[in-house]
Amino acid sequence: MSHAVRVRVDLPLDENGYTELIWHCSGWIDTHVAYRIILLLETRCADPNQRDLYEGGTALMWLAYTYHEPKHRAQALRVLKALLANGADVNAVCNAGYSALHYACSCPSDLGVVTALVEAGADVGLRNREGLRPMDLHKIDDGHPAAPARHAAIVQYLHEVRAQRLRRLIERWRRAAFVVGTIARFVRGIYVEVSYRPGGVGATRAREEFEALVAAGEHTAVAVV
Repeated sequence: MSHAVRVRVDLPLDENGYTELIWHCSGWIDTHVAYRIILLLETRCADPNQRDLYEGGTALMWLAYTYHEPKHRAQALRVLKALLANGADVNAVCNAGYSALHYACSCPSDLGVVTALVEAGADVGLRNREGLRPMDLHKIDDGHPAAPARHAAIVQYLHEVRAQRLRRLIERWRRAAFVVGTIARFVRGIYVEVSYRPGGVGATRAREEFEALVAAGEHTAVAVV
């Protein structure tokens, strides 16, 4: 009878603490390498959040930081999505406070990598230890001929995402304020109704306040005072 054996491969391969998963993600990713990485992830033989000993980086950070030739970008994106699907923390940071999105914006990454990270929930406003957000790192010149246009597209995209998320947050605040205001008006109407007794002290004031509430459309009940 044969038994399947699952072997962990999280042990460092060198003095920098690079595991096999990190080593593969820090280089060019062709079809064969992508297959190997996905196999490691899906068989739970490698931890996607394992960090190296040099900078505290994860496989996702190294993949985002590495330049991928056009012929390898499809496989790189495939591996990136596999990392995220198998539990990679998209907002984990290295020793310097850089997230995968920071690395993607500070190196020759294409917009596809940035978009995949943002769609997975990457925080576009996260600041590193120097106080820099991912969109602030576009000023770094990596010497690549297409760097200016590429960085401009990335920054524009991140600004649009940030603005969209801010609009959604404001809309949630408005809805919450409306609910709280409605409850407050309802409670105030009940208070006016029950706080004053017919013929007692404050009956005239109660009638005036209640009639004001009814006139404002805040209460529909009829009080007898």
